[in-house]
Amino acid sequence: CALDAGGAIHCWGGGAVTTNAPDDSGFANISVGGFNACVLDDAGHLTCWGSDQIAEDYPGGVFSQVTVHQHHACALRLDGDLHCWGDQAMEDGAPAGPVVSLGPGSHEFACVLLAPEAIGEDKSPDSNLYCWGKWDGLPQVTEAPNGPFISVYGGANVACGIRADNSLSCWGHSEYFTDVAMPQTGTFDKLVMGAFHGCAQDTSGELHCWGKDSQGSTIVPTVGAGCWGALAHQSTNSGGSWALCDGAWSGSIASESAAAICAPGWHLCGHDDAAIKAITYQEA
Repeated sequence: CALDAGGAIHCWGGGAVTTNAPDDSGFANISVGGFNACVLDDAGHLTCWGSDQIAEDYPGGVFSQVTVHQHHACALRLDGDLHCWGDQAMEDGAPAGPVVSLGPGSHEFACVLLAPEAIGEDKSPDSNLYCWGKWDGLPQVTEAPNGPFISVYGGANVACGIRADNSLSCWGHSEYFTDVAMPQTGTFDKLVMGAFHGCAQDTSGELHCWGKDSQGSTIVPTVGAGCWGALAHQSTNSGGSWALCDGAWSGSIASESAAAICAPGWHLCGHDDAAIKAITYQEA
């Protein structure tokens, strides 16, 4: 799904998310996960649709952020109060807050960044990262590190974040770091995670991807440094695919048979076994 310049919703690829999308416009933020999607309008009111409890039980009120995961969703109220629904364990495990930022993700765990007053007295003031949920009982799981972090993003049993010094850190199941290693040095300002891989742009504009490479998801397209404006991914169990666009971006990458459109500029024009085949520039 994506939002156009007027805030209208465009979804493609099939399923309840596509067929049940609202026809209204004026939406400012969209998140898609599993078989559901949620949007916030300009006033911060939430609308969700899809095929399970996420679409049926979404809360009322005014919110600043929303993220939809595989079986749950979370929305952040203006006062920093976090509301999660769709999975009782995720609802029960959510922090009391206040929360300052939600971490997008694709599966049954979540991470958020806490306000200073929400960090426990027994923890370092730099421990602003809070994660909860389940890693599917997998062995060799690394614990979430101390921060402070400025952003966090989840995949499938793995998460990555950018620290306040712009360094990159990942944790979770070690299997997902075996094919292509995460960058160990450098400074970064943009980050996204697919189900089994991640991509980050460093502060010089160079793109780095890592993780499982069974479908070419870590192959970086040959485009000059500094032209990337936003990152996007398709968080599927098959590994997903991703693109970066020179311009504003809302939503996630389409399925293999569709084109992903960014405005203005870069268009994803094809896949090859879920790897990017080409990115072309078209004037709006």
